[in-house]
Amino acid sequence: MLGFLNALKSRQITIFFTVLAMTMLLFVMSKHPIGLTPDSISYSSIAKIISQGHGVVYDSGEALTHWPPLYPMMLSMVSQIFQVDVLTAGKTLNIGLMGLLVLLFNLIISQLRFNNSWCVVLNLVLLFSPSLLYYKILLSISTDQAFILTISK
Repeated sequence: MLGFLNALKSRQITIFFTVLAMTMLLFVMSKHPIGLTPDSISYSSIAKIISQGHGVVYDSGEALTHWPPLYPMMLSMVSQIFQVDVLTAGKTLNIGLMGLLVLLFNLIISQLRFNNSWCVVLNLVLLFSPSLLYYKILLSISTDQAFILTISK
């Protein structure tokens, strides 16, 4: 088996694990509703406000000072580009960011000159790391009905 792994090119490994990571996340998100935290509720409502053209502000109109503005701005941008609601934009953005994470991870591995067998092992460690498993579990938590009512206004 190791001979087969060494015969693979690093690009093939990168493409395989990038597609695998994005597919795993898509599968989790399609089977379970998106999980919510207080941060995600704030990011989503701020992204909706940005999409409506009110700027980077809270519902009250105050300037955003507690959370970093880049993620809500990216959510708003994806929402506007694909003409979808903020929750769908969040799913799309998260899948794209997962692919970017794996691509950058593989770029670092290639710069460190690991052989292909180690690249496969390290990618498996990344995909099944506690942090990413927690992220996938968090996505499977059922949705809070109050949040649905808040963003459907």
